[in-house]
Amino acid sequence: MTFYRTLQVDKSANPQQIRKAYHKLARQLHPDRCSRVDSNDLFQKVQEAYDVLSDQAKRSEYDRTSNFDNMFSSMFVDIDNILKDMQQGTKYCFVNDVHTQYTNSELVTIDLSINEYMQGCSRVIERDDTVSCGSCTGTGVCDFLNNSIACTICESTGMQLMFPCGRCIGTGRIVTNDVRCNLCNGIGRIVNRTKTEVRIPAQQSDDSIIQLHDQNIIKIKHAFGADVVEHSRGVLQKTISISVIQWLCGTRDVVSFGDRKFIVSTDGIFDMSVPLHVCDGYLIIFKLGLDRRQLKKLRKFARVFRCMFQSNFTDG
Repeated sequence: MTFYRTLQVDKSANPQQIRKAYHKLARQLHPDRCSRVDSNDLFQKVQEAYDVLSDQAKRSEYDRTSNFDNMFSSMFVDIDNILKDMQQGTKYCFVNDVHTQYTNSELVTIDLSINEYMQGCSRVIERDDTVSCGSCTGTGVCDFLNNSIACTICESTGMQLMFPCGRCIGTGRIVTNDVRCNLCNGIGRIVNRTKTEVRIPAQQSDDSIIQLHDQNIIKIKHAFGADVVEHSRGVLQKTISISVIQWLCGTRDVVSFGDRKFIVSTDGIFDMSVPLHVCDGYLIIFKLGLDRRQLKKLRKFARVFRCMFQSNFTDG
C-alpha cells in the first residue's frame, strides 16, 4: 500500500489536504481513543506516511522511486512464476505473443500385490515424454528466424538486467507471422512414448513416492485387498472373521498372504485385541462375525450369565 492510500488522499493532493487527512486519521487511530487491536500499528503507518509526504524533498524522492518501480515491474510478465518454473525444469515456447509451459515429469502409479510388496518387483513403465520439436527447435514456427523480428526491449539478448525479457520470454525474438510448424502444429513440442524398466524395492509403504533418475516419479499403491493392511514397515496384518463358537472352542484354519499359506490355530476364549504372530512380517487379528442366529444365541447366553452373576452377587 502506498503512502497516499494510507492517508486516503490522491497523488495530486496539496500540503493542506495531506495535513487535514493526517489529523483526521490520527484522531481516529490514536491508541488512547481507538479500541482496535492493531490501532498502534495503523497509527505508526499513518505517522510514517505523513512524515514523508509533508516534506517536499522526501515526497519528490518517494514519487520518483514509485514511478521507477512501476516501470520496472511492467517490463516483465509473471517473472516470479517464470523463474520458479525454470528452477523446476519447466520449459516454455512462445508463439503468436502467447507463452505456454510444460514439464517432462510424469507421475506414474504402481499397484503392488502382497508378494510384490514383500519381495520387491520389476515393472515396465510406459510414459509420454514431452520433448522440444526438432523441426522448429521448440518455437512452434516454421523458419523461425525469417518469421520473427529481433526484440527491441532486450536488444535480442533475451535478458533484462538479471531476468528473462518479459516481451520475448527469453528468446530474443518476437514472432510476427502465424506460420505454424507442421510437425508439432505450432505447440513447439512433440510427444514420444518410451518404455522404461524399473526396479521397485521391497516393503514400500502405501502412497510413498520414488524419484527415478530419468525424472519418472512413481507413486506406490497397495493392492492387498480389504482384509490386509500394512501394520508397520515390512509387516502385514490380515483381519479374519470368526464365529462365537470358534472363539469359545478354538479354531484351526489355513490363512493365505498372497502365495504364502499358514496354518493358524487358537485356543478357546482368547484376547482378540492382540494380533497373532504367525511368521516374520505377518500378523493376524480376529474379529467376531455374527449372523442373526448367532447374535440371538449370544443374547440368550448373556441373559443367563447376567442372571447367574446377579444371583451370586445377591447371595454374597
